[in-house]
Amino acid sequence: MRRYADWGRTKEWIYFDETYPENEIYLESGCPKYAMTQLIDQGFRLFICQGVDTAKLRKELEWEKSDEKDTELIRELFRRAPEKFVEFEKPQQLVFKRNLIMSEYEAITKELVGIKNRKSAIVKEFGPNLTYEESIKLFEQAKQKLLKQVTPLIQEEMSKIAHIKGVGVAMVARILAVAHPNKFTSKSAYLTYCGYTKDTRDSNKYNRLIKSLYYLAASFTMMHKDPVYRKMYDDVKTEQLRKTCATCWLTIKNHKCKKRKSIDQQICPIRAHTVALNRVSTQIAIEFYKKLHDVNINIAEELFNPVNLVDSILEIADEKTDKILDARGIFQ
Repeated sequence: MRRYADWGRTKEWIYFDETYPENEIYLESGCPKYAMTQLIDQGFRLFICQGVDTAKLRKELEWEKSDEKDTELIRELFRRAPEKFVEFEKPQQLVFKRNLIMSEYEAITKELVGIKNRKSAIVKEFGPNLTYEESIKLFEQAKQKLLKQVTPLIQEEMSKIAHIKGVGVAMVARILAVAHPNKFTSKSAYLTYCGYTKDTRDSNKYNRLIKSLYYLAASFTMMHKDPVYRKMYDDVKTEQLRKTCATCWLTIKNHKCKKRKSIDQQICPIRAHTVALNRVSTQIAIEFYKKLHDVNINIAEELFNPVNLVDSILEIADEKTDKILDARGIFQ
């Protein structure tokens, strides 16, 4: 079957089907990620065109915009210019789905921070609140469910960086979702993207999320006393503590600092800690690139069974209690 699909205003797929010996779906770019996974899970070959091409054809044909017309428009574009459609191949699909899982994981993590902060304020003012307690359990379970799904998808990467203590599945998957080393042509390009080169420090143009993730990974290696990175941290910190406040960026940039009484005084432990942890995070980023830049995407399909974030949360909620906060509303 050949199927032309459009994500309609009703937030559902609108199809126009034709008889065809192979299973293929043709659609326009820009539909929601979770909707894309619905098509991927059907086992069709996906072919995607750009919205600018359908818009141009719509104007030429003077067709009004509607869900049904849009599917016919995609069909007409394929009839006139099949080269406008690019196949979304299996490796790309699986990476897409893996990254979607970790995007959902990030969403839950951020939501949890807000819920825990609100819980602290509520408890302080009004006493214990079971609704917040149950909500936190709900989201924590959803996170674990997503981690269980993503674990089989990063087995090769995990095996290559297993020697780094404290960096587990959640951290590796989050890093790979933001900046997988195999997407970069060189180590310098990767470090530039992560904000670990002099140019990016001067221009202040880099991906702040990936840099924060590597900084967090460095913190985890300290907690788990990784023999390599803990020693590196201690050595750098000792070296920094020999310096004075004159070398601190706050002094260089003429910023105020409560710790600084004189630029000749010994640098504070806070600054030494930050420099040391940044040095460790840089080395971890280099190690990730060294070990993972040549990893090819080759994931067995049967290992993957994605669950949409909201459905995952609601499924757990049904098992627990109908008194838990409506998770669906949180993400609307």
